[in-house]
Amino acid sequence: QEKVELTRSLRSAEKEAEKGRSFEKELTETKDAKERLEGEVRDLKESVDQGSAFEGMVEDLSDKVMELEDDCAALRATVREMEEAADVAAEMEEVQAEENKAMLRDLQGRDAAIQNLEEAIKMQRRREEEFQKTVSNYRSTVETLRREKSALMALHSDSGDERARALAQSRRALARAARLASDAA
Repeated sequence: QEKVELTRSLRSAEKEAEKGRSFEKELTETKDAKERLEGEVRDLKESVDQGSAFEGMVEDLSDKVMELEDDCAALRATVREMEEAADVAAEMEEVQAEENKAMLRDLQGRDAAIQNLEEAIKMQRRREEEFQKTVSNYRSTVETLRREKSALMALHSDSGDERARALAQSRRALARAARLASDAA
């Protein structure tokens, strides 16, 4: 889910960057239009100076110059707005890039934590399996000792020599059980 959110954030940042590039292109076109219009204003002013004898033409050209100056002022305002928008878009792009880096670092940290937990789980399972083996060995040793005890008890009731031999076997079995129990621990 976090990867999806990161992807969405990245797409949003890319859209904002595309808007910024669009603003920059429009800004360039507006600057070109401004320069062209300013050139036209200069040309018109020269024409007015040359054609001062033609009063009607001067009035028309003055009106045209006024319109162009108004247009030029409007274009300057538009250029300023677009420059500000381009600056804001650049700042947003930087902020978005930093947020993406931070999210990526966070994601990597979480991945590392998950891997560590998975390793810990594997180790615990191995310990549980070893413990189960130890318990199983202990149970089989207990069962063996019970059988030997039963056999010894039966021998005990039978005779004295056999009783001594059975007692020795019992001691050996107990010693072996003690070794198995200490190995299991």
